[in-house]
Amino acid sequence: MVLVFNGFSFFSAPVSNAISRYVEHRADVYGQEIVHGIVADPQSTGVHSFQTMGEESLDIPDPNPWMVFWTYGHPPIATRAEFARDYDPWKPGGRPRFFSK
Repeated sequence: MVLVFNGFSFFSAPVSNAISRYVEHRADVYGQEIVHGIVADPQSTGVHSFQTMGEESLDIPDPNPWMVFWTYGHPPIATRAEFARDYDPWKPGGRPRFFSK
């Protein structure tokens, strides 16, 4: 019974991790939008925050995509920092997901 359970856990890990990464990405979107108007430059603040978090947690800067797929419950720090740098839904043609004016 333990062997069956371990096998199921092993093969279901990528699915549960993908769901967790999706939820965490949505949290990053929410975080970027909530600080808009509170801090002068939310993009650089987000990048700096992720950079600091990666340094303090000794995160792997460029993890193997297979490792991310199978074991990461959060998006890699570099991916999160790139998202924070590029996410600006208030530019012309953009639309925030959680907050609107």
